[in-house]
Amino acid sequence: MEHLKVNNKISAELIYRSTDTLIILGILLLASLHSSTYNIQGYLIIGLAASLLFGLIGRFTDIYTSWSGRPFFRDEVIRLIVTWLVTFLFLIFIIFVVKTSEDYSRFVLISWLFVTPVLLISSRYALRILQASLKRIGLNNHSIAIAGITKQGLHFAQMIDSQPHAGFQIAGFYHLEDDGPELELPRHYARLGDANAMKEAARTGEWDQIYLAPSSEQSLLSKRLINELADTITPIRLIPDDFTNTLLHSRYMEIAETPILRIYDAPLSAQRAFVKRLEDLFLGMLILLLVSPLMLGIALAIKLSSRGRFCLSRAATVYAGKRFRYSNFAP
Repeated sequence: MEHLKVNNKISAELIYRSTDTLIILGILLLASLHSSTYNIQGYLIIGLAASLLFGLIGRFTDIYTSWSGRPFFRDEVIRLIVTWLVTFLFLIFIIFVVKTSEDYSRFVLISWLFVTPVLLISSRYALRILQASLKRIGLNNHSIAIAGITKQGLHFAQMIDSQPHAGFQIAGFYHLEDDGPELELPRHYARLGDANAMKEAARTGEWDQIYLAPSSEQSLLSKRLINELADTITPIRLIPDDFTNTLLHSRYMEIAETPILRIYDAPLSAQRAFVKRLEDLFLGMLILLLVSPLMLGIALAIKLSSRGRFCLSRAATVYAGKRFRYSNFAP
């Protein structure tokens, strides 16, 4: 089973990498055909270099990891665009350093810059739709088990059930020692056993993934389980409780080579509040200056197309009953 999981993972990554390589290299070669005055071998070299560099940078931007549960437009699209821009800018820098920019058409490079990310995003979206369709009919799904009948564990299970396209199938729940207040486990979830049964399943690879969902009172048990599961072949995930989730959103810093979490900061002092006020006024005036031509154009269009005032003044109430007046364009 372990070899089967590794092969499936490699195959999925291989599909993504092959598609990306064909798009990056193919678009460049097709664009280079517009003129016969440039050497196609040069385009082939930078196309292959871009494909290799894109795959290398993609390791750091996580574009080849599992997309299950990740938003496409707010996550994967941004990662793809950033990866491609870094790849392209690095290659352009190398081209200028070695003084070979005259060997490449600006039209080809600009077309390559803009067309490639569009096709990369389109191909990923098409592959997502295909994989989601397969997962809805029960193919290529991941079986997962949740250890801990707790609030965050049940919430996670409900969210997974509401997203069948994510490709996760919940096998059931393991009961941990002293799960805290007894929570009712819905009937459609199976009880798989206790912590010992969970550890045995993790060692044999019975499930594709196991999610630990201990309560906040089980910190010692969590530490012990994480240590005991270190040598298993099953990927182990942790669903944080409310306290741990708060710590995850804290800012990290170091003082005297000691890691520190900044949970709460002191309120602004009078001096810092004054500086911040100046910054707000400066940025506000700068933004107003930049958009003033557009606002003048809108005001002129309203004045020429309708009678009456182009600007209306209104009053609004904000926090603590304070009122202020603001202006907006007439509808």
